[in-house]
Amino acid sequence: MQNDTAGTGAAARTPPGSTQDRSPGTDQVTPLISRAETRGRAIGLLVFATAGPAWITWGTSGLASAVTMPAIVLALAASVALYAGAVFLLRRAGSLPPNVDRAAVRTANRVFVIVNVLQILAMVIGSRLLGASGNPEFIPALICLVLGIHFFPLARVFHMPLYARMATAQCVLAIDGAAAALLTRRHELATIVPAVGAGLTLFAAGFLLLRQTAALVRQAR
Repeated sequence: MQNDTAGTGAAARTPPGSTQDRSPGTDQVTPLISRAETRGRAIGLLVFATAGPAWITWGTSGLASAVTMPAIVLALAASVALYAGAVFLLRRAGSLPPNVDRAAVRTANRVFVIVNVLQILAMVIGSRLLGASGNPEFIPALICLVLGIHFFPLARVFHMPLYARMATAQCVLAIDGAAAALLTRRHELATIVPAVGAGLTLFAAGFLLLRQTAALVRQAR
């Protein structure tokens, strides 16, 4: 989850190897990536870096310590790397041109707020319903499913195909985890599969986002 300009798809609208794009019929030069876009992506990395270890910890909480501890240590190491990448992007953002498309920024911010409010409501209401019906073991799968679904509109408004791929993976993991738990009667699978899967997808998307954005920032300088 991230706001304002978590990425507006600069890479998709600029030919590979170029550092700027001239708008058709004008002399205005559009940079590969703006200051606001870079900061928005950095904020996204901070969110991924924070949520990733939480999901991994949740998913491995019922496993033996020989599995849980190494998994948490690796998750924290990945988190530190993403935090460092976010700081790098935030420091470089100041040297980039500002985003001049204020209407697009306002639209993105509005969609971001609405989507995240709906996400929180769905998670809270869904978790309460599962608890009240005597099926609390499926709460992790529900939350992972809602997490994935909420990335689809964000992927569209921010023009980030990476978010759509991550969202698809999270939805599949949530459904598979719940189905595996029902079929095998091993209810722990409804926690392990979606929670660990959500953490891994957040880390994978985070490192891909960092690599893509760092490359755009270097070209734009």
